[in-house]
Amino acid sequence: MAGGTQYVPGTPIWTDLSTTDMEGAKSFYGALFGWEAEPVPNPEAGGYTMVSLGGKLVAGLGPVQTAGQPPAWLPYVATEDVDATMSAVKGSGGEPFFGPMDVFDTGRMGIFRDPGGAVLGLWQPRAMVGFELTDQPGSFTWFELNTPDVEAAKAFYGEMFGWSFADDEQDGGYQIATTGIGHPIRGGIFNTDGRAPSYAVFYVVVPDVAQACDRAKALGGSVIVGPVPTPSGLVFAHLRDRDGNHFGIYTPPSGEPS
Repeated sequence: MAGGTQYVPGTPIWTDLSTTDMEGAKSFYGALFGWEAEPVPNPEAGGYTMVSLGGKLVAGLGPVQTAGQPPAWLPYVATEDVDATMSAVKGSGGEPFFGPMDVFDTGRMGIFRDPGGAVLGLWQPRAMVGFELTDQPGSFTWFELNTPDVEAAKAFYGEMFGWSFADDEQDGGYQIATTGIGHPIRGGIFNTDGRAPSYAVFYVVVPDVAQACDRAKALGGSVIVGPVPTPSGLVFAHLRDRDGNHFGIYTPPSGEPS
């Protein structure tokens, strides 16, 4: 997807942060990942800010828009028809709770909860296609659903997006997802074994997870878990920024492109 302009429906296409501290978020992620923030000039955008790395879009930032709205990172999945997908969410046991709505000429969006309570967005691209850079340091690399009910999640996302699943050869408890046409989505499902309700998280590539954890703490963030080495050789961690927002970082196995 790096530098690409088209996304396969059912694959991760974007992520953005709703925050109570825009300036703090810009400072934190700028120092951690090298992100550069540029507010959308249209006043109707409500302060939404596009984030780039090396001139390529990697994420969005925006202030919380309604009273009581929790700050959070939101991953989006690509769809050819937001309206139809939102209707399918309701019919499959999920809960549409925002949209569908047009976002100027950039695309059409919706937000839903899956049956386990995880919150995801949908993006039907127009002028703004989505990520312009992925799988490189400082950019998105992986989407993960953490859930105590893997079978229910597999059934829901299989019906919604045509995802199919297979055991990770290195970690038999982890489910790697692909689209119905066999296209990898750069994502999977992790079984929390009842330790937490369902939630979605995205990962950003970093050259060294341990160093990034230390850097995040020095910037006022915190480490939830990690660094964690895996049998495949990759290392990951889950972090919170200064506003309490949850995200992941990931260093690929030695020798793998990054």
